[in-house]
Amino acid sequence: GGADGDGDGDGRLSLAETIPLEETFPEMRLEDGASGGKLRGAGYDSRIDDVSSQVPQGHDTPMVPNLGSSSGTRSVGSGGSRSMQSQEGKESHHRGSLEGGDIGDDRYGMQRRASGTSARGSLTLERANAHANRSSFDAFQKALEDQAGAHQRRLAYHEEERLRGESNVFRDSQNVQDYQEYPKDVEFLMALGVPKQLCRDAWMLTVLPPQSPAPAHMLSKLWGHSIEESHACMTALADLGVMCVAQLGGQLWGLPRERFLQQLQLHLLQERPTVSFHRCLVNGYAREVWTKRASLSKLGAGEELDSTDGGQEGLEPESEEPHYLIHDGQKLAFLLMDVEDDGYIVNNLVYHLVGARLHGVVRRLLLNPAWLERKVMLSRSASSLDASLIFADFRSYLMLYSDNDVKLVLEALQLSMAALKQCPVPGLLQTQVTGRLIAAPLIVREPWMQVKYHASSKSMEMRASSRKESIMALPVLNPCLDQAGGVQRSCLKCGHCRPPSRGSGCSESSVASASSASSASSASSGAKSDIVSNISISGYVGVSHVVVLPTTNGAMEAVSAASDGSLTLWDLEIGDSINVLWAHRAPVTGLAVTSDGSLVVSASSDGMIRAYSLDRGSLLRSFGSPKNPVVHMVLDPHGRFVVTANQHGELVTWDMVSASAAHTHQTNSNVTCLVLSPCAEYAVAGTQDGEIVGVSVETGATAFLLKGHTSAVTRIIAASECKRIFSASHDRDLRAWYRVRSSGSPPMSDVMTNSGSVVSMHLTRNHRTALCGMDTGNIAVWDIATKTCMAVLEGGHAGPVTCVTMSYDENTVLTAGFDGTTIVWTISGGFIRALEGHSGAITSLSTLSRNGFAITGSEDGSVRLWDTKACESHTSCWHSGVVRALTCGGSGIVVTVGDDCVARVWNAGLGEHLRSYLNHKSSIRWCFQSTDGYRILTASPDRQISVWDPRSGNMLYGVAAKSGSRVKSLSASADLTMAVSCLFDSTVECWDIVSGRVVWVIQRAGQMTGHESAVNDVQMSADGQLIVTASKDCTARIWNTSSRQCKHVLVGHEDSVIGMVVEQASRTLVTYSLDHSLIVWDLDSGKRISRAKFKSPISRIAMSINGRIAVALSNACINLIDLHSGDIQEVPSLHNGDITDLAFSKDGNYLISSSWDCSIKVIDLTRGCVRGIAMLDSPITCFALDNMHLVAGMDRGTVAFIDVGGIMQGDGN
Repeated sequence: GGADGDGDGDGRLSLAETIPLEETFPEMRLEDGASGGKLRGAGYDSRIDDVSSQVPQGHDTPMVPNLGSSSGTRSVGSGGSRSMQSQEGKESHHRGSLEGGDIGDDRYGMQRRASGTSARGSLTLERANAHANRSSFDAFQKALEDQAGAHQRRLAYHEEERLRGESNVFRDSQNVQDYQEYPKDVEFLMALGVPKQLCRDAWMLTVLPPQSPAPAHMLSKLWGHSIEESHACMTALADLGVMCVAQLGGQLWGLPRERFLQQLQLHLLQERPTVSFHRCLVNGYAREVWTKRASLSKLGAGEELDSTDGGQEGLEPESEEPHYLIHDGQKLAFLLMDVEDDGYIVNNLVYHLVGARLHGVVRRLLLNPAWLERKVMLSRSASSLDASLIFADFRSYLMLYSDNDVKLVLEALQLSMAALKQCPVPGLLQTQVTGRLIAAPLIVREPWMQVKYHASSKSMEMRASSRKESIMALPVLNPCLDQAGGVQRSCLKCGHCRPPSRGSGCSESSVASASSASSASSASSGAKSDIVSNISISGYVGVSHVVVLPTTNGAMEAVSAASDGSLTLWDLEIGDSINVLWAHRAPVTGLAVTSDGSLVVSASSDGMIRAYSLDRGSLLRSFGSPKNPVVHMVLDPHGRFVVTANQHGELVTWDMVSASAAHTHQTNSNVTCLVLSPCAEYAVAGTQDGEIVGVSVETGATAFLLKGHTSAVTRIIAASECKRIFSASHDRDLRAWYRVRSSGSPPMSDVMTNSGSVVSMHLTRNHRTALCGMDTGNIAVWDIATKTCMAVLEGGHAGPVTCVTMSYDENTVLTAGFDGTTIVWTISGGFIRALEGHSGAITSLSTLSRNGFAITGSEDGSVRLWDTKACESHTSCWHSGVVRALTCGGSGIVVTVGDDCVARVWNAGLGEHLRSYLNHKSSIRWCFQSTDGYRILTASPDRQISVWDPRSGNMLYGVAAKSGSRVKSLSASADLTMAVSCLFDSTVECWDIVSGRVVWVIQRAGQMTGHESAVNDVQMSADGQLIVTASKDCTARIWNTSSRQCKHVLVGHEDSVIGMVVEQASRTLVTYSLDHSLIVWDLDSGKRISRAKFKSPISRIAMSINGRIAVALSNACINLIDLHSGDIQEVPSLHNGDITDLAFSKDGNYLISSSWDCSIKVIDLTRGCVRGIAMLDSPITCFALDNMHLVAGMDRGTVAFIDVGGIMQGDGN
């Protein structure tokens, strides 16, 4: 904030003047302007109101105000929030539609939302609306500073008089009607010094979102003036102190003064005029588009727009004149999709449509791919995608209606945000959302499936040119992406970047808390952050805690804490953040909320404990000691006190009212876990030496001490007023303590020993069953009364079980592990489903009161919402492990194999799963298809080789599994009658697969008859006549299967030869080595053709039929070697992770690459650019090209069928 003056007297802000902080955030007003003064303002928590925050000397108290307007600056007529309206106005808004204004609820099967949105939702919408205009606001402020002292742009006085006396807008009948209907409002405006001729214009400024400058072009539509008249009006209002003006982008912009709007909005409580004001604005833009179309003969000069829906969704005319041309909601939406962006309207169109009660038009926009793609492109800055600008439109609509169709599109957008952020490609939104709506109803899916959906002429031209010159988004044909309405409902990425300070002496109080998770930095500083980013400036930002908020109105909200010290309040229903609080400068180690969900308290390794109001996001208390980092924290449910454990083993009870330490208790060793008793009388701590200490929060004295564990206590659950305590330890014991507080006899415990160290524990509400998650990946289910293990849930996790809980109805068990997987079990140990998506260890797992929903937080920086009871029939065809290999031929059949020991047959054209082959006993690593496509060879490391018919699934012939060393590498002839295998003991064998016999042992284990060291790889030529082996002895050898002799020894590498490719058509062999070199050999003569060396290790190579070699390096770069000219050029791959596979198209003009960054790129070698991209939800392990379809296997077992015909078909490939 700056000076709180009236400017320089001409109605404009002076050079030093900005909007004061207390004007924008009245609840954050400080008593004396000091950061440590008393907090003043309405709405504070009654328990700790008007109490000084006691902060250790030398430590700042960060004041984190809400971005956007407070309750005193909310727009009266905004569609998103009406908290400043009278209660009668609110009820009127929800009772029915203004005549002709709203659509009928039964028209689209929509149901009005009663009260399912939390009170924070309205404030969040206002923050989002303010944030949507943040860039223009900052640019406007800068323009004011640049133009300070040079504001000589106002018109002459007689021109203003002419405007006031002759403007047809001022003499409009509706204007007179407004004056007659609301005379007190006009008198109030005139009392503020506004002339009667300008009252309507000043009044209409109340429809603007908070902190939102408006261009003259927009104000001319709102007021109904010409541009010249609008300039004069803006200047006149600026002279009166109503607004400030500045030149920005070649036109005049205006910003209403906050103080004027506050006074006006506190007085004007009627809703009817603001609705008509919103409609005037919407109509003005619609008329402009209609006029342009008519002039271009797109609608025809004499064509009348009929009124089929008329009063239901259109704009009702004010008079006999054709002032309002649009009477049909569908055509209105059609026109508004082509509205030209003037820097304001595209960001705020839905805001004004909701304010105008044109909810049917809003619905059509939110379901329209062209409009959403336009919003996505507009929301994208130079470095990030601001998702909150898109979600704000959905929030404003879903706060009013419960609309399943719109919710499905919103979920598809949420799941697509990571891909949209990573690859700013035109059309990627359509392909991503289409791929996530495959299981959705046809009415939702159909607009997205159309290749040529409605778009403006400019959008269509852009898309057409992108198909020729730029990157195209490749459509996914099958439901391999996370489906909207499926198990994973949303993926909320934290990954915030802490906003930089605005000066060397700037405290956190100068940095506003972000309006949403998408932007936590000040736009004036140029810093950017994004909701979908996993990486902060310093690296990965992990989620350490997730707490579900208690609600009574059906809303789903949660708070998450991240390792960057931030707290994020999430609206799980909308899938967006409500607020971001920059609470700490170090990782958060404790997080808790009060029982009413109004207060959140966090503790950090920076030693500070901070309390925030969740309703406003304002800091209420900050206390602690930077010298004593906090490792654990518990909060009284009523917010009276906090108990913390620091790294020195001290338990400190803090009084929230005085913000001071009430008691300190020293334990014998470091505290490993901390809980609060149900009665909130005792803090119970587990220690490193196995002790359990109960401390009275009233006196700080030791209430009880339990000894029995021989190792660190990992989990504690206190029950029955601390008369019973359950504890788990690294010593594998689960102990049920009783007679804890009995004075007559010492405490006793029942011991239940597990098979591994207990990492996590959960207890049912009746205290009869305990669940113990162990470091072995198993979960034990114990009956407390009988001390018997009822079941062991095993085989699900590949590492320690970090979290274990039960569904709200306690019918199912949910476990989460270090492997990033959440698994749903039956209580008896039956596997139900695995919830996959996290790429890091899961740190938090909670179930919601809405039965079947769960929320997880992970070290990968994401918070994910799951519907564990959602039905996904298509998941039964996926692999349950990594897809290791796949093959496709000309018969239209695709076969995929993986770690689940299953080979699956697919229809290549439709992506439809046909059948499964289940003959293998171990993971299948190799898969080959015969030239006719009717025989499939699959092989496992246990030496089993099977050749079977993909049409029937019947085995034709093969080799049985054998014990001993496992297979390291395998290759087969094109007719699948011969194969060569290399074992880990360096045994190389040639097989006759039909008879199942070894026909030639090229090299035995321990007998280096050929190579002098271990063999790394083997390859067989397509005709089966030649075998090539690569070895650690820096050589490769070519063997003849007919003579059974070594034909050539290939010498040239300086280190171990790790891989090779045999090209049958050109009779060429390419080998590559750990020395970063690649050598091309003549397969028949054994002569070296060429050699190349690179700066980075080689990971993959591929050869084309026209003499090109693609080399993928470990730094994700691709180099192209031309064997004819010997030239080496770098190919733009645009990958952000290791490349996992490479392949050429049939004619060699296109190169396809896949990566661990979940993307597939199609590179046009003729133009030297990336032509196509497909973004998936999991790292790609392998792929194959089948005519116009590309089939990709993924790390989590899904198989994607991607259409590449849009690129290759046009070039004849």
